[in-house]
Amino acid sequence: MAKIMKLLGWAMIAVPMTAGLSEGATYYLDPSGSDSNNGLSQSAPWKTISKVSSKTFSPGDNILFKRGGVWKDGITMYLNGVGTINNPIIMSAYEVGDKPVISSILPITGWDVSANWTLYSGNIWKMAYPRNPNRLWLNNSEVLRASILADVGWVNRQGTLEQWFYDAVSSTLYIYATSNPAIQYSSIEGGNQGSSVFSIKNGAEYLTIDGIDFRGGSDFTTVFFGAASHITLKNSNIGYGRVGLAVTSSDLALTANNIIIENNTFDSGFNFFYGAASDKTNGESRGSEDAILLYDAVNNSIIRNNTFTGWGHTAVYIRGLDSAKDGSHDNKTHNNTFNGANLSYGRPISTDGLEGKSYNNEFYNNLFKNHQTRSQINGNNNWVHHNIFDGQTSSPVKAEGMAWGVGEAINLSVYGTNLVSHDNKIDNNLFMNTAEPAILLRSNGNINKVTNNYIRNNIFYNTGTNPINTWSKNNPGTAIAMEKTTEEFNNVFQNNCVFNPSKPLTNAINYYGTFLSMAQFDLKNGTNGNTIGGNIQMDPLFVDYLNKNYHLQLTSPCIDKGIAISGLTNDFNGNPIYVGAAPDVGAYEDPVTAAGNLAPVITSVPNATGTVATTLSYQITATNTPTSFSAAGLPAGLSVSAGGLISGTPTTAGTSNVTINAANAGGTGTATLALSVYSACDLNRDWATNVVDVQLQVNQALGVAACTSDLNRDGFCNVIDVQRAVNASLGGSCVLSP
Repeated sequence: MAKIMKLLGWAMIAVPMTAGLSEGATYYLDPSGSDSNNGLSQSAPWKTISKVSSKTFSPGDNILFKRGGVWKDGITMYLNGVGTINNPIIMSAYEVGDKPVISSILPITGWDVSANWTLYSGNIWKMAYPRNPNRLWLNNSEVLRASILADVGWVNRQGTLEQWFYDAVSSTLYIYATSNPAIQYSSIEGGNQGSSVFSIKNGAEYLTIDGIDFRGGSDFTTVFFGAASHITLKNSNIGYGRVGLAVTSSDLALTANNIIIENNTFDSGFNFFYGAASDKTNGESRGSEDAILLYDAVNNSIIRNNTFTGWGHTAVYIRGLDSAKDGSHDNKTHNNTFNGANLSYGRPISTDGLEGKSYNNEFYNNLFKNHQTRSQINGNNNWVHHNIFDGQTSSPVKAEGMAWGVGEAINLSVYGTNLVSHDNKIDNNLFMNTAEPAILLRSNGNINKVTNNYIRNNIFYNTGTNPINTWSKNNPGTAIAMEKTTEEFNNVFQNNCVFNPSKPLTNAINYYGTFLSMAQFDLKNGTNGNTIGGNIQMDPLFVDYLNKNYHLQLTSPCIDKGIAISGLTNDFNGNPIYVGAAPDVGAYEDPVTAAGNLAPVITSVPNATGTVATTLSYQITATNTPTSFSAAGLPAGLSVSAGGLISGTPTTAGTSNVTINAANAGGTGTATLALSVYSACDLNRDWATNVVDVQLQVNQALGVAACTSDLNRDGFCNVIDVQRAVNASLGGSCVLSP
C-alpha cells in the first residue's frame, strides 16, 4: 500500500505535466465547417483548404480532413511548417468512409453560356479560355484530346473519337459537338486551375501526408514537393492530372531528399487507345504523363509498395538533365506493381541524365505488366535487378508515325547531346512476352556511346515475338539487340538464359545485324570490347508458366548457373541469395541446389522484443531439417545454442539487426531478426523513459490498463484520456473538460 501511495504522489504531481506533454494541436476540416471556427474539435472544424494554407504549423500538429468530404476550392493547398523526427506534422483523415478528396476538376468557366461558343467548322465549336484544362470531362465522362486541331472529330485508327483540342497560342478551347456545347452537354469539366492541387515548399521538413485522395491539377502536376526533406506520402490516391507527383527544386543550391512514397495508388484514370496524329506526326502527349517525376535534384528517396496504372509517358521517371543542379541519385524504387494495359503509350520506369546527374538509382522487386513502351535505363551506374517484365507491345504512337517499334522491355540508349548511358546494370530479371528484343542497346548517333553496361543472370522467355524494327523484324525471337559496332561496345553479357518456345535454338541475339544462337554469341567474347560468356539457350523450366508461377523446377538448367554479383542479397520474394554453389539465373533464388538437396528456409518470426535485465528467449526455426544454426550481431548478454535457441539476459537497451542462419548439406538459409531491447522503465516502449511511463505504472497499480473513452474529445483515445480517468477517480477537479 505504501508503494501505491508513493506512486499516487507521483501521479498527483504528474497531472499537469502529462496534460502539458501534448505533441501538438489537432485541427479538423469539414466541408460544412467554417473558417471562423478555431478548428480544434470536430464540432468546430475549419471549412476550406485556404485556411490550412494560411497557417504555419508546428511540430506534432495534425491536420485532419473528414472522410467522405470533397474539397474543390480551385486553389493550391500549401502545407506550411517544419516538423521534427519525433514530432512530424501530419496531414490525414478522421472518422470512417472514403478518403477525403482534394480536387481541381472543376467546371470550365463560362461553358454553359451559349453566346461564349462559336461554330468553327462542321461540328467543331470554339470558346476563348485562358488556360489549358489538360484533360476534359463531358457529362462526367472523360474524352480524348486530339494532338492536332485537324483531328477534332476524327475516329482514330484505334477506334477512339478525338473530341477536343486546346490552342495555347490563341487561348482557344475546341470541342466536337453536334450542337452548341452549352446546350448539348449537362457539364463540361477540366483541370480548371493554373497550379498544383497540393504543394510543399522548399525547406519543409518532417511532414507526413496520409490517406488523402488528390485529383486533377494544372497542366503540370497534381502534387508538388519542392526542395524538402523527410517528407512521407502514404496510403493516398493520386491521379486524374498530367503528372501525379513532381519533386524538384527551383533553387540551384537546394535538393529534395529522404522523400518516402509508399502504399499509394497512382491511377491516372486515363483509359484511351490512340496512335499518331492523322498526318503521322507524334501523338504521344494526350493529357496523362508521369506518375512520379524526380526532377533534376532529388536524392536518397524511396518509392515502395505502390500501384501504378495507366500513365501516358513514364510511371516513375528519374531524370538529371540540369547541369547546374545536384542531380537525381541514390533513389530506390522497389516492391511496386505497374500496369499499362488500358492505354496506347506508356512505360513503367526511366532514368535519363547528363554525366553524374542521374546515377545510383535502384529498381528491384517490381512487377511490370502489359506496357506499350520500353523502359529507358540511361544515365550512369543505375541498377535494375530482380524484377519481372511481363508483356510488352509496340505503341501505335511510334509504329504509325515512324514505322519503328518501342516494344522492348529496356532500352539502354543515349537520347541527346551530352547525355550518357554507361555502367548501368541489368541483373537477375525475368523478361517475358515482348514484341521486340527484350533489351536494346543503341546510342542513336550521339557523341556519347552505350558502354560498360552489365546484363547478367537474366531469363529471357518468349521475347522478340512481333518485331517492327528493321533490325529485327525478319528474325523474330531475339532477346538482346545491338545496332552498330561503333555505337555500343565494351559491354558485359554473362550467364543469361534465353528460350523462345517457337524458336528454341536460333535467333537469341542480334549482334550488330548478325543473328546468333547463345552458343554462337559466347564465341564472340572479346569482340568489340564485349565480355560474353556463361549464357545458355534452354527452357528454364518454370514450375507453372500458365498459372504465373515462375519459380524454377528442381531440374531447371538455371539453378546454380548464375554469376555472383556483389551487393545482391535477396531475390524477388525477399529470399536470401544465394543457396547452393552459385546464384540462380532469373528473379527467384529457389531454395534448392542443382543436386536436389533442399536448403533451409527460415520460418521464425522476423522480430522479437525484450527488456534489460530480464531473461529473453527466441527459437530460430527453419524448413528442410537444419543441422546447424548461428547468429551474428546479438546484443550483449545473449548467445545462440547449437539447436538455434537465442537466450540470455540483455544488458543494454537498443535495436539490433541480427543475422540468423540455418544450414544443412543443401546450403544455408539466412534471415534478419529485428531485436528490440527496452529499458525496464520504458513501459510504453517508445524509446523514452519519462512521465508517461511513470503514469502507466500508476495506472497498472490502480488496475487501469486501457483507454475506454475520448474524455477530452480530441478525436483520439490515448494515455491523456486514461490519465483523466485516473485523476477523476482520485477526486481531481476540472479533469473532464476538453
